[in-house]
Amino acid sequence: MAFLANLVTMPLVTQRAETRLTPGAGSSLAASEWCDGIAGAWGLKPQTRRLMERALVELMEVLAERAVAKLAVQARRGEDRVELTLGWRGPPLPAAATAPKPEDLLGPAEAHHAFAVWLATREAIVFQQRATGEANEVRLAFED
Repeated sequence: MAFLANLVTMPLVTQRAETRLTPGAGSSLAASEWCDGIAGAWGLKPQTRRLMERALVELMEVLAERAVAKLAVQARRGEDRVELTLGWRGPPLPAAATAPKPEDLLGPAEAHHAFAVWLATREAIVFQQRATGEANEVRLAFED
């Protein structure tokens, strides 16, 4: 009976994970391994894991270029979605490019960063950025 109750209520339980990452050399591997661990533990669809990893890696590259030293990452899984929250001290991310062009990659850093933010967020169902005192926070959500 307890087994059946667990099966019925399991979708109602929110799963959470968090880590701290250092943007820069080697951070892509650390982010990928963290996403793999979450995906395996939570039974995420392969596409959800891929989208989550791509967004985290792309945003970490932008933050590394903006000299962000530490990144706090939290993941939360609800019934049919995964939310990532990234927090850091430093400059905010630029707005995502609305109509990115290949020339943006060869242009100034701000255009390159806007292109990378677009790449990271284009398949998210939610993308929000806000200032939290002296820090910044980004929230992304992906369907699972």
